[in-house]
Amino acid sequence: MKLFFINKIIKLFLIIIFICMKLLIAKIFIITFLFFIITQVNAQIILTSEYNPVVGDAHILRNADEGEIEPGPSGENQLWNFSYLKAGFDSLSTFFIFKCSTPYGSFFDKANLASHDGKENYKYYLTTDSFYHYLGSGDTTKVIKFTDPFIILNYPFTYGNSFLDSFNSVFESGQLLIKRIGIRFVVADGFGNIVLPYGTINNVLRLKSSEYVIDSIFSDGTLLSVEQKNDTSYYWYKSDFKFPILVINLTYTETNSYKYVGFVQNLPTVGVHSTNSEIPSSLILHQNFPNPFNPTTYIKFDLPDATYVKLTVYDILGKEVKILFNEFREAGNYTIEFNGSELPSGIYYYRLITEKFSDTKKMLLMK
Repeated sequence: MKLFFINKIIKLFLIIIFICMKLLIAKIFIITFLFFIITQVNAQIILTSEYNPVVGDAHILRNADEGEIEPGPSGENQLWNFSYLKAGFDSLSTFFIFKCSTPYGSFFDKANLASHDGKENYKYYLTTDSFYHYLGSGDTTKVIKFTDPFIILNYPFTYGNSFLDSFNSVFESGQLLIKRIGIRFVVADGFGNIVLPYGTINNVLRLKSSEYVIDSIFSDGTLLSVEQKNDTSYYWYKSDFKFPILVINLTYTETNSYKYVGFVQNLPTVGVHSTNSEIPSSLILHQNFPNPFNPTTYIKFDLPDATYVKLTVYDILGKEVKILFNEFREAGNYTIEFNGSELPSGIYYYRLITEKFSDTKKMLLMK
C-alpha cells in the first residue's frame, strides 16, 4: 500500500514536471515569435552606396493621375495607401550611361556617371561609397554646372537621419545670364508599408526633400527679375530596389503650382518574350502580323546588343495611344502582343526607339 502511494506521488510529480516543461517551451516559443514580429515590424532600411546607380541601370516611373493624391503622414510603422493610383500613358525614364558617350561630358570633369531621359536632356553625377552628388545638366539650350554640388544622398542614411545642403550655379540661357542659389533639406521622415495598385510592399523608407531656389536673371549686366521656387518631394524606397518606387513632387512658384506623381510598376511586362536564343546581327523592327488585324496583332523586334527599348503606338494624328514597352533588354529576338479592342478602326503607327536607333511602321485595325 505504501509502495502504491509512492508510485502515485512519483507519477503526479512527473506529470507536473511535464506540464511545466510544456509551459516553459510554450513561453519560449511565444517570446521568440513576438521577438520575430517586433524585429520585422521595426526593421528599417539603411541606404548605402549599394543604392548608387551604375551604367546600365534604368529608373522608369509610370506617370499617375495626380488627382487628390497626398503624401500621407510621417513617423514609424506607417501604412501609406496608394492603391487607388491610376497609371497614365506617359512615363518618366532615366537611363544611366557613360559620361564619355554624352555631348556635354567635357563640362563635368569630376563626373563618373551620366544619365539621359531618352531625349536630348543629360545629367551628370559623382558617386562614391560615401555620397551621391548631382553635378549639373546639359541640353540643346544650356549647360548648368553647380559650383557647389547638389547632394542627392549621403551614406549611410536611414530613418531619422537628415542633412542640409546648399548649391549654386551661374549659366547662360539664350541671351540671359542666370545666377541660381538654393538650399535643400532632406530627412528620412517615415518607415512602414506601402500599398500600390498591384499590392502591398513591406518595409519601405520614406525620404522628404524640401528645396528653395532663387534665380536672379540678368541681361547685359542689368537685373531683370528674381524668380523663386519651392519644391517638396517625397520618395519611397524598398530594400531590394535602388530607386524610389513612388515619387510625389509638389512645386510652387510665385505664379503657379505643379504636382507630379510617378510609381514603378512592379508587374512583369505582359506579352513580351524572347522568341529565339540566337543573337541577331542587326537591329530590326518588323512589320506587325497579322496586318490588318482585329483586335490583336504581334510586333517583333530584334536587338543585336543589350539596350533600352521603348515601343509606342500612335494614332494617325500622332497622339500617343499606348506605351507597349519601356525598359532595358538583353540582346535577342522579342515579340509583343498589342490588343486594339478598345480602339476605333483606323490606321495606327508603332515606333521603336533605342539609344542609337528609331523606326516607325504602320498598321491597320479593321473591326
